[in-house]
Amino acid sequence: AGQSREQDLTIPIRQSIYDSLIFELKEKDQVLMRQMLPFKLNEELFSLSPRFFQNKLQTNVIHFMVKEKFPGEAPYSFVLKNSLGEVVHSQAVGDEDAVTVPFDNRNSAGNYTLQLQGKSGKALYERTFHFPGIGEWANMTFDNRIIPPFTPLQVESGNQAFTAAMYARSYQWKNTLFPAAVFSKNEALLAAPVRLTVNGKDSTVASVKLGKVADHRMEFNARHDSEECTVVNEGWIEYDGVSYYTVKFTAKKPVKTMQLTIDMPAKLCKYIHASSNAPSWGAKITDKVSDGERQLQFFPMVWLGMEDKGLCFFTETRKGWKNSPVQVYSLKKGADLASFEVSMAADIAAGEELELEFGIIATPVRPLPENYPCNLYTWSWNIAMNRVENPVIDLVLGPAPGNKLGHSFGDLPGAGSEAAIKTVQKQIALARKYKVRYVPYNIDRYLSDEYPEMAAFKDEWKIAPDYTLDYDTEQGKAFLYDCCPRTQANNFFMYRFKKMLENLDLDGIYLDFGIVPTCSNHEHGCDGGIPYLAQREFYRRLCLVQLDAGIKDPVILLHNTDSVQVPAMTFATHLFNGEHIRQQSSSIMHDGKDILDTYGIEMFASELGSLPFGLTNADYQSNDVLHDRFGGGKEDPELYKFRITKAFLTGALPHNTMPSASRCHHGIFDKLIRIYNAFGVPKAEFVGYWKNPAKVLKGKDIYVSVYKHKQLPKALAVISHISKEHVKQNLEIVFDESLGKFSKATDCMLKPDPDYLWLEEQRAKAGVPTSRAPLKLGDFGSNIQSFANGLLKMELDYHSFAIVELE
Repeated sequence: AGQSREQDLTIPIRQSIYDSLIFELKEKDQVLMRQMLPFKLNEELFSLSPRFFQNKLQTNVIHFMVKEKFPGEAPYSFVLKNSLGEVVHSQAVGDEDAVTVPFDNRNSAGNYTLQLQGKSGKALYERTFHFPGIGEWANMTFDNRIIPPFTPLQVESGNQAFTAAMYARSYQWKNTLFPAAVFSKNEALLAAPVRLTVNGKDSTVASVKLGKVADHRMEFNARHDSEECTVVNEGWIEYDGVSYYTVKFTAKKPVKTMQLTIDMPAKLCKYIHASSNAPSWGAKITDKVSDGERQLQFFPMVWLGMEDKGLCFFTETRKGWKNSPVQVYSLKKGADLASFEVSMAADIAAGEELELEFGIIATPVRPLPENYPCNLYTWSWNIAMNRVENPVIDLVLGPAPGNKLGHSFGDLPGAGSEAAIKTVQKQIALARKYKVRYVPYNIDRYLSDEYPEMAAFKDEWKIAPDYTLDYDTEQGKAFLYDCCPRTQANNFFMYRFKKMLENLDLDGIYLDFGIVPTCSNHEHGCDGGIPYLAQREFYRRLCLVQLDAGIKDPVILLHNTDSVQVPAMTFATHLFNGEHIRQQSSSIMHDGKDILDTYGIEMFASELGSLPFGLTNADYQSNDVLHDRFGGGKEDPELYKFRITKAFLTGALPHNTMPSASRCHHGIFDKLIRIYNAFGVPKAEFVGYWKNPAKVLKGKDIYVSVYKHKQLPKALAVISHISKEHVKQNLEIVFDESLGKFSKATDCMLKPDPDYLWLEEQRAKAGVPTSRAPLKLGDFGSNIQSFANGLLKMELDYHSFAIVELE
């Protein structure tokens, strides 16, 4: 009593003449309440779903409604007419509900009408639809040229063995189904051949035959035959290092278990980064690999490695796997050996056949740029803050050349479109003046239904389940759809990008939402897998479009927060990862805390590092000042950004990774890049802390990496405190003699820097808001006390770094 109650009523309405629902509440025969709800039933005698790329129109006829409204008109027929009223096609309609009507997508563009006609020829019902035609975008072709800085695939073969080599890596087969050895930077990533075990027995030995071999790709066939099973691996390897296998397994006897095992030297298996099958934040794993055993559920991609190399296992689909998704992987690590075991199938009957897919890719996948790590990326607010004679900024991100979310290519009409394009053109001109490269904002794979093609083809192009964004136009709401890269939307995106490059002097493209999710859209053949390889092809094509437009050094900058999808990203150039924390409202930034109170060394050594993957990982810290209501407002805004930026750099710099300066303290980056360039860091030899260039005699959680000058007897040390402890420490550090003998140490961030004053003058002159380019410097937290006989004594505050030049 006194409470509302909901009740679902299943009431089929089979007559379109009905126009009201009546509800009565009775007590015995007495009516206590009556309510009438009017409604109008749309008289839809058949539904229509065009499937243009399948050359058909899918319909569903409501036969009972047709018969009740038009008795005596059976049999019925469908008649398809073009915009001129000409009959394109006709066919009889039987008793089935689902009726497929052919539609040749070579038809002319225009409005078409599908009529349901009775035997008298009377039009009983009709639906009109627009076909935009298949434009020249569908005929774009993309060749297999080798995209710089990659080099052609090198293949050597003989005696049931072959080696495929590419940048910094090689894969070897020696009478094996899968790689017998994998090398990265001349170091063996495998401790034993990748092996398949069936009922506990090694089923790895195989006969190997090479197929087609070209500069960009090689194909092979490996076959194992034993009493238990027959296994055939049809595989390929391409010049970026991606290798993928289609494995056909036939059981000759009942099989209880089938698993794949990848053995690695334990010293190389320090970190794990597992990418989930959804783009939601927090669904991945980035962690240290500890001794012992760890069970993992299914992840479509698992990378295992160390600070500058690793090995990635991945699959586009586990459809052919016959196992539980809950306990798929087992990671075991001991003193010398780490084993990654994949449970692929269980309880296979004799005679049963399985087809499985998976791949392997060694990292890093490509060389870093010649000016790395001084190829600083930031936002377009700071273009005029670049020093033309001594450049600090390499690349900036500008807005989309359109005034609405879906107008990323600048080719859709609307109020403010011309002004938006002019704004971008002015920024490009400014970028050329200050010698920085410029890329505009775009969204990875997303297309607006303001394009007639997207409106017509969306059901066949979009990823399912849907990922959509909406925005307002003069005509009402418009929608952006995330399109599967396996579809012709791939070509359409390339065409729009090609046209944009013809109109604007750009240096590449920035892609928001730079992670590809699962797709289950059966309309184009997806069945719940992740189209890593199609996304990789999407990026490869973006490179080709840029090369054809005259861009010698293509840029693909991915905002890939929370996931490094290695097999999909080999043709990307930059990652913009790290926006895991919305700093302006994040509770973890209260009370003087910073990023190192959340992130441990594993984040910077793997997911946020450039070296493990060979991609410029321009880590992103959304460094906006914390709102007062969340505990902010207690610090000077510029000094707040100084402190937060300093902590972020502290984690990244010992890993030879330069974060993005976007939303950060510009002044620190300006000083740092000038110090690096003056020393010659891009040409120096980087010796990471994991190679022990120095020994910390006193100090906790201190990481020391060193740049060794290419010619002169000097070095540049990066000294960082990475830990959650807030303790200022006195350090004692001795440097390895292989670096040289030094007698002088200088804290470079603290030495006199009269050129820094130019920044303040230029910021005022160029009208750059202080919040966009903070310059006020705080306490760097370092102080050298003495340096003698190779022993450095210094003070270092928590979450701080020092750049010390040794001469």
